[in-house]
Amino acid sequence: MIGHVALAVLLPIAVGALALSYRVHRHPLALTLGGLALGIGYAHVFAGTPEWTMWLVVLLSLLAALADWLAGRAVPPRWSPRLLNYVRQL
Repeated sequence: MIGHVALAVLLPIAVGALALSYRVHRHPLALTLGGLALGIGYAHVFAGTPEWTMWLVVLLSLLAALADWLAGRAVPPRWSPRLLNYVRQL
């Protein structure tokens, strides 16, 4: 029971952190994996899905963390000179 409560409380916090990371890096893969883990985790807690779905939540959470780490290491996109001049003229 304690594990289910911890899962129900901590998964939304983790997805919130991934949403903040998405706003900075603009890579949607980590947020998508985290949201999928949240949905499966809530299905496990409230609908009583089989125990193997818990391992799927753990795997998706680890993949989301890896994708977020890789997004943080990626080179940020640069503005092209034409686009920058166009924005300046506005």
